[in-house]
Amino acid sequence: NFIMLIAFAMYLVCFGAAVVLTNKKILTPINKISKVAVKMAEGDINQTIEKDADDEFGDLMDDFSMMIENIGNQARIAEQFAAGDLTINCKPVSEHDVMGKALKKMLRDNNKNLSVIRDAAARMASGANEVASASNSLAQGTTEQASAIEEITASIEEIANGAKINADDANAANNLVQSTKEGAIRGNEQ
Repeated sequence: NFIMLIAFAMYLVCFGAAVVLTNKKILTPINKISKVAVKMAEGDINQTIEKDADDEFGDLMDDFSMMIENIGNQARIAEQFAAGDLTINCKPVSEHDVMGKALKKMLRDNNKNLSVIRDAAARMASGANEVASASNSLAQGTTEQASAIEEITASIEEIANGAKINADDANAANNLVQSTKEGAIRGNEQ
């Protein structure tokens, strides 16, 4: 009975130690990883996780830490892009990095589209300069035509004045001829 009692006590001590050891070595790291995973699933990417021991769970925590860092980097790239920083680049971590590839493609396509817009704006500015130049030429031509019209108007006024003078002189000559005619008729009568 005594041996059974000691064996049972040793069993309880071993069982308790196993529970404590299991809790410390297995459940604590799993709970840490679980809490970080829940926060990341809620969108909080500012998480860190440190391993407690150099065992399989420590390796799992290191791997999980690398995943957190990669997701955080990609989220910061997306955040910078959303804030208007178009100079950022994204390099996928591996050929299987779907998010990294998508970010890289999005940035590349956006830069290509902005390049097309910049070229179109440059062509538009060039066209606007050509229109402005043509408008200036047209304005200069209009000014020259207005000046020529003023000269023609002045010439027409001179011609009109000359025609009036000629008409007045013709009337005076006509009056003189009439007067001479009347004088000649009287002279004939006399």
